[in-house]
Amino acid sequence: MDSMSISAINARVDQIMAMASMDATVTGPPQKAATSSFADALATAQKTPAATAPAATAETFGAGSPSSDPQMASRLDAWMAKHTPGSPLVGHGADFVRAGAANGIDPRFLVAVAAQESALGTAGSGKDINNPFGWGPARPFSSWTESIDTVAAGLAKGYLGEGRDTIAAIQAKWAPVGAANDPTGLNSNWTTGVSKFYAEMGGTPGGSIRA
Repeated sequence: MDSMSISAINARVDQIMAMASMDATVTGPPQKAATSSFADALATAQKTPAATAPAATAETFGAGSPSSDPQMASRLDAWMAKHTPGSPLVGHGADFVRAGAANGIDPRFLVAVAAQESALGTAGSGKDINNPFGWGPARPFSSWTESIDTVAAGLAKGYLGEGRDTIAAIQAKWAPVGAANDPTGLNSNWTTGVSKFYAEMGGTPGGSIRA
């Protein structure tokens, strides 16, 4: 390569460097594209956890005796509303407490049975005859209150009166495995289901359900 060509190349390089320097002076360093206020708000919301209201939960049940808890009725209503929204038994917490106290039965057990038998009065034939317990079976009642009172009294006389005061002992008579009216074997899940609901309300599944 001759000296003229080298000189021309050097001159071209100097020219390019000068142009680059001028461009950097005018435009500055690369900038982020401008965003609209909506996009900014969206980006901020995506980075910041949204503030949410506390999840609806049932009130915490105490470990003491249900009869000594002045808030038991409202606690039962809260649990039922959470477990089965729209249950016709919500609002009858006071009836469960009153019937339980009158018959020496933990009202939480009565609610647990209703949850197991009819999803708190929303499933099966019980929803049309005010019988959430499967009592009778399929005995119609004039009101939910009447069914609660009747079943509590029946349990006191026909179960607790015979010494059947645990969930497992009550199942042996209430929902015996292999019963003729249980062709699909649902009774085998009775103790497990009732115990689960009873425990959620602070009861002791393996203990007595006497008040």
